[in-house]
Amino acid sequence: MSGPAPKGNGTGERGSDSGHNSGTAKLEPLEGKGRLDRARVTLSSARPPKAPTPPRRLYDLAAVGCYLGMPVYSVREMLWRGDVPYVRIGRRQYVDLRDLDAFIEQAKVRER
Repeated sequence: MSGPAPKGNGTGERGSDSGHNSGTAKLEPLEGKGRLDRARVTLSSARPPKAPTPPRRLYDLAAVGCYLGMPVYSVREMLWRGDVPYVRIGRRQYVDLRDLDAFIEQAKVRER
């Protein structure tokens, strides 16, 4: 029992004549044969650009540890000592990036 061959390239993608086309349509003129101007519809997969995400201001302790290049436990010790202020939301602790940068500037050592 052999029916028509399945459409597509065998990777789960549908062929262009599957009835569903996503993307934007663009008309391109063809070399006209006869009196009628012909146009070919091509689809581009371009989507409109996303709006840029605003920069984050609060970071969790793992991100702060990555930013400073130290383990999370050391970041917790800094918070417990009061070296860096933090924001508590529920049970989680977050550090304001501005406070973290101020801590870094204050902790710099300048030797003569």
